[in-house]
Order: sequence, then C-alpha cells, then structure tokens
Amino acid sequence: MQHNLYYQDEYVKDTFNGKMLLRLIKRAFSHKNWFVGSLIIEFIASAFSLLPSILYSVIVSRVFPSDGVLPADYALMAGLALGGLAVVYLTLTVTYFLESYIPERFAYLLCSELRSELFGHVTHLSFRYFDTHATGKILVRATNYIDELSQLFGQLFYMLLYFACVIVVGLAWIFALDWRLALAVVAALVPLTAVMYFMSRAIHNRAGRDRNKNSNYTAFVTENISGAEVVRAYNRGALNEQIADGLFDEYSRAFMRTTRVREAFFPLSNGFINAVTVLLVYGVALALALTGGGMDLGTVVAVGLVLSEITGGLGNICQQISNVFALTTNVERVYDTIDTPIEIADRENAVPLADCRGEVRFDHVNFSYVEGVPVLKDFTLEAAAGETVALVGATGSGKTTIVNLLSRFYDVQSGAVTVDGRDVREYTLQTLRTGVGAMMQDTFLFHGTVLENIRFARPDASDEACIAAARAAHADAFIRRLPEGYATEIDEGYALSGGERQLLSFARLILADPRIIVLDEATSHVDTQTEREVQESLKALLKGRTSFVIAHRLSTIRGADKIVFIRDGEIAEQGTHEELIALNGAYAQMIRAAAV
Repeated sequence: MQHNLYYQDEYVKDTFNGKMLLRLIKRAFSHKNWFVGSLIIEFIASAFSLLPSILYSVIVSRVFPSDGVLPADYALMAGLALGGLAVVYLTLTVTYFLESYIPERFAYLLCSELRSELFGHVTHLSFRYFDTHATGKILVRATNYIDELSQLFGQLFYMLLYFACVIVVGLAWIFALDWRLALAVVAALVPLTAVMYFMSRAIHNRAGRDRNKNSNYTAFVTENISGAEVVRAYNRGALNEQIADGLFDEYSRAFMRTTRVREAFFPLSNGFINAVTVLLVYGVALALALTGGGMDLGTVVAVGLVLSEITGGLGNICQQISNVFALTTNVERVYDTIDTPIEIADRENAVPLADCRGEVRFDHVNFSYVEGVPVLKDFTLEAAAGETVALVGATGSGKTTIVNLLSRFYDVQSGAVTVDGRDVREYTLQTLRTGVGAMMQDTFLFHGTVLENIRFARPDASDEACIAAARAAHADAFIRRLPEGYATEIDEGYALSGGERQLLSFARLILADPRIIVLDEATSHVDTQTEREVQESLKALLKGRTSFVIAHRLSTIRGADKIVFIRDGEIAEQGTHEELIALNGAYAQMIRAAAV
C-alpha cells in the first residue's frame, strides 16, 4: 500500500521561501489602492488600540490622585477622559469593520487574479505535464492552496502589520516617557523574539509536512470521485476506502503531533514573555523611583498596559509567523505550476492555417515520451489531400502518438510533421487545431445541456446547426428520448451509454467541420446496428477530407485509401486492404486472428 502514488509527498523545501513571498507581495502592489488602504487602516487601528491605556494614566493620575485631594478641574478632567474613551472605542468599532472588510476584499481580488492565471496557464501546458502530475494534485493547487492563500492577505498579513504597528507605536510612547525604560524593554524583547522565531520555524517545518499529508488525501479523494464509474467497474471501492483511510490517518497523526507542540509552545512562551517584560518594567520603574526619577502611579499603570499590548502583539506575531511560513509552501507549489514552461506554443512568426487542403507528411519523425524509450523511429508517412489513412497495429505501437503529433499535443524530437507543405510548428495553434479535428475513444461530457455539449466544438454555432450535426451523427433519436431533449442537463456522471456518449462526440466533430479528421477508436462503444448508420455518416463526412483512422474493426478500416501497419514505432507495411491481404504479412495475420 505504501507504494501508492498518493503516499508520495510533494517535494517542498523545509526552509522559508522568502523569494516566493516577496513575489506574491509584488503582485499585491498591482492593487496599490487596496494595499495602501489596508496599511493605513491597520496603522490607525493599532494606534487607537493603545489610546485607552494612555487615557487610563490620565484618569488614575489626574482624576484619582495619590494624595487623595481632588483637583479643581476634577469634573472637567473626568469628563474629557471618559469622553475620550468613548470616542476611541467608537473609532475602534469602525476601524474593526474596515480592518475586516478591506483586507478580505483585497485578498479576494489578489487570489481571483492568481487563480485565473493558474487556470489559464494549466490549459496551455502540454500533455507531457499531465503525464507526470496527478490530476487530483493539480486540482488541489488550483483550489485548496489558493483558497488558503486568501488567509495570508485576508488575515495573517494584516494581523502581522497590526501587531507590528502596536509594537512600534507602543515603544515610541514609552521612549517618549523615559528612554531608559524603553531600552530596558527592547533589551528584554530582542532575545525573547529570537527564541520565539526559531521555535516558529521548527513548527513551520512540522506544519509543512502536515500539509503534504493533507494534499495526498485530498487529491486521492478528488480523483476517486471523478473516476467513480471506473472505481465501481473494477470493484475498487473497498480497497480505495482503505487507501483513503490510510492517507487520512497519516495526516491526522502528523497534524496531532504538530498541534501538541504548537499548543504547548505558544501559551508557555507568551506567559514567559509577559512575566519577564512586566517584571522588568516595574523593576526599572522602582529603580528610577529610588534614584529620584520616578514616575507617577498613572504613568506606571499606563506603561504596564501598553507593555501588555506589546508583548501580546509580539506573541501573536511569533505565532502567526509559523502560519505565514506554512502558507509560503502553498505559494511555492502554485508558482511551481505557473512557472512550468509552456512547451507547445505559437512561434513568434506563426502563420494561420488558411484554406487548408489537407496534405499531411511525417518526415523522418523521432519521438519519445520518456528519454531513451523511443515510440516513433525515423517515421515517414504521406497522406494526400482527401485521402483516408487507417493506422493499425498492436497497442503501444505508436498509432495514437502519430495523431497527437499532428494536432501538436506534443512536438517531435527530430524530423517534422507538415500540413500543406509547412511544418505544423509554424502555424498558430488555434488555426491548426481548428483545421485538425479529433474524436478520441474516451468522450468527456461537460456540465451543461446536451445542446451546449455539442456546441462546445463551435461556440458561435446556432441551435439549428447543432441539431443538424446531431442528426448527421445519428444522435438525434436518443437525444429526443431524454427527459428534456436537447435541453437535458448532463455531465460526466450522467447515465448515458458508451455508444450514446460517442455519438455526441461525433456530433461535435461534424459541427466543427475540420479539413483534417482524426478518429481514434471512434466507434469502439457503438453497437453493430448503430455502427452501420454511423459508417454512412462517416462516408459523407470524410468525403473530400484527409482523415486518419485508428480502429480494430474491419468495417472501419477496410475502405481506407491506405492502410498502414505500425510495429514498434515503424511502418511494417502499407497499402490497400486487398494489397495487404495479398501480401499475407502482419496485417493479413491480424485480420485472420480477428475473424476467429
């Protein structure tokens, strides 16, 4: 069980990645108004949070003097102090609201932008990236990780700013009272902060490993839900449940270990800091009093209250630093995907594929998915305009790779694939893939109506054009039997047969109306009766178009202008059906074996 892919943690450095955090902060400056507004609000909130402590010193010193004699302006001072407190708390109420709203709004804008960039980048990555990255883990990066990043700017970042402002403003006020007292406070806080920082780093390392375990579990569950049909088909429910339980147990154990450390460390450290700093302040205050430079009772009380805010802020900063460190792991993973080079892209001087004739040539092509394991070897094949070429051979011989290279889902390592005499890499991807239409064995249905699924091939197509394509694909009859006909809401989990799903895919292809057509086992799930109807539609569709057909059924390939037998990435033989049967080679053997 431990060899399951989902037990493999994503590689992330255990050290704090400041570069990634700075990169994210730089992005934040693109929303400068919101960023600056948040900073101002946090500064105002922190400053006003200290005012009650300062006003208390006035109340204690002026309203309740130590000698017990009320001053003449007692009523005025009391009124001003209480009125000041009322204004301060009212202001704090407003700033607390703005403190919540502005950072959250800012975080929403930032993460929406990041999510859009990530999604846009993923859609342009080559198939090679998806060959080496689990779909579930890609999805976790695009959703969970970015959702958690909203905490960084919506809460944590500005919480750190708030407490930092509290510390700066508080120390400035203490310094204004007595520089010696301020130096004593700083002398105590510096080493304590250093200890807190390194302890936070240690907790961060633990938390990073916890998040790896959570990522494993989330990705596994996501893909099992997406592939529920396959899970049931192969009776994997019980086994996959065991794997999911194992993944969750790993995460739970790691999480609880980290939680015990965190919950033990931060209360103890906060208590220690408060004890040390408070004793220090009152010790310094006593020393100043003994040397004739003492402070009145109100000032001592105020300093104690301000110091409590400072130490509380310091403790919160150290606690939140571990969370910030952990979230930089998310930043690193998100940018790892964004920074993945786009291998398949338009060249600088790419030209549109216009007035496509459909002449295709594979010119001494070499290709491999894994270095050192060739799939196509010095492969050369020509297809004249309007010609139908059937590709046959054993599984893994390279048939699907040929059509993948034609559509530029991958690029050749050497040689060239040309359309109308020009290398496909010289065309814009949009026009190339418009000119080359593909219908694969596995049909994917998107959430939406049947009509919307057909229109996926051509978003500007009218309802009438979509319905006409469905009729041509012999899909109209079963569509009208659905509960809402063409308006029926479907998705990947909707109860359609394999044949019905392929007929919908076939309708998409007809609607797209490409000049070059790729059919990869396009009729594998269609019953015999339906196949006869589809074959008639195929004849009309393929007429005048260049097509590459991958199929095992004789009815699908027999009428091809050219049949190419592929063996280990090379052409073993090619010709018409009759020519290859007469040759009595590999193709003839395959046909005889299929007839048995």
